Amino acid sequence: ALLLASLTLQIEYGDYDAKKHQGGFLRDILQEYIPANVYRLHKPKIWERDLLKTYEKMNGFTEAFAKKNYLRVVEKSHTYGYTMFPVKQTHMKKEPAKVFLGINSNGIKLFRTDTKELIADTGDAMSFANLQSWSCVPGSTCSISTGPVKMVYQTELGEDICSMLKSYALTIVARKQARAKKKAAAKR
Repeated sequence: ALLLASLTLQIEYGDYDAKKHQGGFLRDILQEYIPANVYRLHKPKIWERDLLKTYEKMNGFTEAFAKKNYLRVVEKSHTYGYTMFPVKQTHMKKEPAKVFLGINSNGIKLFRTDTKELIADTGDAMSFANLQSWSCVPGSTCSISTGPVKMVYQTELGEDICSMLKSYALTIVARKQARAKKKAAAKR
């Protein structure tokens, strides 16, 4: 969190300057740079002190270099590339009720809301190849079916989830059709 926040400061404010960036510089905006679930682990003074120390180490980084390094750090996260939706689940009794439903071009995964860790690796079960249907009751639930298994998630974002699933599915179908046409043309 400190590294990403420091790189963001470097991008937004340029090099650390002890005259400009003294105690109090971050006081009113600190929570914009540190995720809430991590922020509550320390007192604001500690976050500010540690963030300024880390930010100072970024001196000399160009904006482009800071952005590139930010992406390198983020790409290592197992949630990278997923769009996350907060949902409540009841089908996995040993897991938290509140989870993130993550969607990317491969399908769906569930993540913990506190650590962003993958909850249960469903393998290919929730891949687009195995998803059979999805639907929502606006402002209430989202249902996802993988054949005989139907999972229902409580969420106000069911329409957004279904819309994203549909967009990915249409893109996958269009790509398959384009590849098939290309193969057919190559055979002629």
